[in-house]
This record gives sequence, C-alpha cells and structure tokens, in this order.
Amino acid sequence: MNAEFEEKEYEIALYLQLADGSPYIWSPGQVLEKQLGLDGAQFTSNATLWKILGQNPLPGINLNSPRIRRNIRRRLPSFRCNLLLQVKRPVYLVRHVRGYSGTVPYYRFEINQDQQSTLQTLANKVGKHAYIGYACPAFSTTAELYRATVSSSIVSSSNFIKVNRLSGHRFWAYVRSGTLGYALSDPEYIQETPFLESLGSMTLPPKTVTP
Repeated sequence: MNAEFEEKEYEIALYLQLADGSPYIWSPGQVLEKQLGLDGAQFTSNATLWKILGQNPLPGINLNSPRIRRNIRRRLPSFRCNLLLQVKRPVYLVRHVRGYSGTVPYYRFEINQDQQSTLQTLANKVGKHAYIGYACPAFSTTAELYRATVSSSIVSSSNFIKVNRLSGHRFWAYVRSGTLGYALSDPEYIQETPFLESLGSMTLPPKTVTP
C-alpha cells in the first residue's frame, strides 16, 4: 500500500525541520534533479539528524565548484551544503515478499538505477564533506504526517541511508526510523550507526554489514 500523502508533502516538511530557520537550503527543478540526482541540498546543524547519523555535522561543500558543476551550464548554489538528499515516498507492506525475512509490517522504496548511478557519481565528488543519501518517512498516513509536522518530529520519524550502501540493490526496506534496514536484491542487513540500543525488537538476519 502506497503512503497516503504525496512525496512533496513529506519533502517540504522534512527540509523545513532540518533547516532550523537557516536560509541555506536549495531544491532543484526536474532538469537539475536528473543531472544531479538530488531532491534537495542544504547546510544543517540539526542535532536530531546528526545524532541519528552517528556523527558530527560535516563541513559541507560548494555545489557551484567546477568539480561538482562540470557538465552543468548554469550556476548552482555557492553556499556550502553538508546534506544532499533524494527523498522517497514509501510503500507500506504487511506481508513478507521474496527476498525479505525481517520484521513485518515494514516500509520499502524502490531504487531507480539511473538515479542511483548519478548519485554515486556525485557522492564520489563530494567525498567526506557532506552526507549524501536517501530519506524516507517511517509512517504512511496523512494523520501521522500532520502530527509529525506539528510536533517537529519529521526528522526523528524518518529513515536515512547512504547512497553508496545501496549500490547493486533494487529496494531499501526498513521497520522504523533511524538508519537500520535491508538492502534488497540479495538481502543484506545494514547498520549505519553504532547505536545498537536503537535496534529494539528488530529481527536480525545472519549477515551484518558495518560501515
């Protein structure tokens, strides 16, 4: 079952909460999104986000630098961005599907291979200056979206996964917010952060991959 809300509804609420009032936020149109693979870029010091990711805020990178903008003919933002995201709308599943043996119900989104390839190229250019990955809500109803918007809990109710962790996979599946989930084609459990206490009741498969 697809989430009740549209992707853009979640995306805007996420960016605003990540910004914490900062003006350093940019969302490209369809042409630039195809060229860069990004839905949005911003500089954020949001404490909730960086705690979820298990690291301090990264220094950021100027997207308008020749290294990033090589084949793009127009200017890009000259302010530094330390968070580059592709935002996804989840499918909510209550039954196991082939290749997934974890906890149900769960959330999942499909990885567009052309987009993934573009994002990986960008990630190689960005290096360790910024976090580049996917963001997807760990909820599926409009009521949950509106509650999270009002309570400023969109960030803590989202799941994040680095682009380079999904290379060669078709789906990302997860049970709850955070950075834990399954990269699916050949099932591979990925734990992005050292916060083992956040596992809760999530069923662990035999193979664990660490960053």
